[in-house]
Amino acid sequence: MTSLGNILKEKREKLGYTLNDIHEKTGIQLRYLEAIENDQLDIIPGDYYKKNFVVQYASVVKMDGEKLLEENKRQAELAEKERLKKEQAMKMNKPKKVAPVSSKPAMAATTPEQKKNRKPVIIFCAIALAIVASLIYFSPKLFQQSVETTTTTTTTAASITTTSTASTTSTTSTTTTTTTESTTTTTETTQSSTANNNGVSQNTVAPGGSNLVVQSSTANQIVYGLGDAFKNYKGDYNLTIKVTEPTWVRVSVHGKVILERTITDKVPTTIRALNNANDVTITFGISQAATLTLNGQNVAVPTTSRVETVKINLAK
Repeated sequence: MTSLGNILKEKREKLGYTLNDIHEKTGIQLRYLEAIENDQLDIIPGDYYKKNFVVQYASVVKMDGEKLLEENKRQAELAEKERLKKEQAMKMNKPKKVAPVSSKPAMAATTPEQKKNRKPVIIFCAIALAIVASLIYFSPKLFQQSVETTTTTTTTAASITTTSTASTTSTTSTTTTTTTESTTTTTETTQSSTANNNGVSQNTVAPGGSNLVVQSSTANQIVYGLGDAFKNYKGDYNLTIKVTEPTWVRVSVHGKVILERTITDKVPTTIRALNNANDVTITFGISQAATLTLNGQNVAVPTTSRVETVKINLAK
């Protein structure tokens, strides 16, 4: 049974195209085109891009990408059913284990004389257990009297507001998360209002600009910290994301995901973090298509890899 990747590859070769030709016509990176032909779709980030890349590839070689994806899904389901049948058949045919016959001689019955000799041992064990139980019971009380204990309660609060703004109207989704001694309460409200400057309050811009400093940087992530311009700043933080093409974005605070969806190029998204939010982590599916601002100031998004993460430590 021919796979999706082989079908596209054979049609490409039949038309005399190279992978570079497909790359030039679609703009899809060569490594993702190779992944499609090798049936390694898991390499492509996100279901949206998997489907989109296959449809674009198929369109260039004059094939129906939607039908190819449906057939590929059907073949995968049939293969899974066949695997389950074989697994069930192997379980049915597996020989049952026979309990081994012990070669040890049966223990002789205990005589009344032997029972009588065991009584002192049983009494001694009972006394020892009683002593141990007493020590366990009284030791914590003695320790509690001699040592003064201190209880510390830590309360962490964070608030995040996400705003997506279209041309004349906007939909605002507000999520507030408060954590106190392992107790979490989440409240979400939605309202409609007239768009006003993409939901960004201009008076929250810190004196002297964003002034971020790079704390660490790897191939797929950059970590920023606040510079001297934010030393005495007590306002909120507005992070605005804009893209030039549909891009998957995930935003998390303290490791908790508050936003995960594909953002379009027509609707910028603003995340409003309170002063005590500590850290915000943003992952971009297509880093080359994304721009990020903090309180109206540009924040550099690395483009070394297609998928990049920007983390901003807001703690002073």
